[in-house]
Amino acid sequence: MAMFLAVLLLAGWLMLLRWVNAAWTWGTSYWSDMLFEGAAVKHKGYSIGPLLRIEVPYLDITAGVPDSGAWWMALLLTTLTVLISFIIPRRQMPVIYLLRALAFIQTCSLAYFAINPASFPYTVSDYQSGMLMAGITLAGLTHLISIAASLAGGALSDRIGRTRVILIMSCTSIACSFVFGWLVGFAMWIVVLVAIVYSFTGIGDSAVFSTVLTEVVPREYIGAALSIRSVLGFGLGALSPWVFGLTLDLTAQGPGAADAYSWGIAWCTLGAGALLGPLMTLKLQRLTGETRHR
Repeated sequence: MAMFLAVLLLAGWLMLLRWVNAAWTWGTSYWSDMLFEGAAVKHKGYSIGPLLRIEVPYLDITAGVPDSGAWWMALLLTTLTVLISFIIPRRQMPVIYLLRALAFIQTCSLAYFAINPASFPYTVSDYQSGMLMAGITLAGLTHLISIAASLAGGALSDRIGRTRVILIMSCTSIACSFVFGWLVGFAMWIVVLVAIVYSFTGIGDSAVFSTVLTEVVPREYIGAALSIRSVLGFGLGALSPWVFGLTLDLTAQGPGAADAYSWGIAWCTLGAGALLGPLMTLKLQRLTGETRHR
């Protein structure tokens, strides 16, 4: 029975692919008109067996080199990465070598764009394919990081205290919110590094929140407290994309004019919305007296 249902669902999905692709084409066209001036929506065909062919929409965008502002900011972050590698304890030697290797790669990239940016060698199709695969990989990586973050956050809270872990995670994720949107045009390794930290700290205190509720709320109100936490979490989670998109539209200079400034301000709204969290955590820390190292 289960096999029959699986085959039936697969057949139904394959039959609906034409309309799914049409919906994706409409969505891609709409957002390309809003965010990418001069971009065209094209299709690339993929054959699945002799009877099924899928036309996948994609944006035809001309690849460009970073402007001077992005170049100097990348140079600053690369320099900071090298300096940080010298203050890390020597027992963390693998981390030191990793940071210096990434800084070396980024330095080569900066040197290339400083000396001969006009000969940027990648074609548009290669650029798009690489960015598509990078996006898929980054999305999957952040989900895997989130799983590890929940486990690590819970274990760390047993050692140093619940509120201390919540403060560390929330303050770091807020800082990432205020930084992430301004990384448009930066080297991919910088974006990935910040995204990993962002994903880890954004989820790392989730299990700790639930644990704290069960420890400080009277037993007869635990169910109601957990329900309120879920309602607030999912409610704000549903509101955040709307605020993000509205901010992106309001800060853009016109249709198709969304740039690093627009994305930076939009991501900052996420950080601003979370600023109340650390303040409430400090108040909880004072109320519970959890200030000493466990």
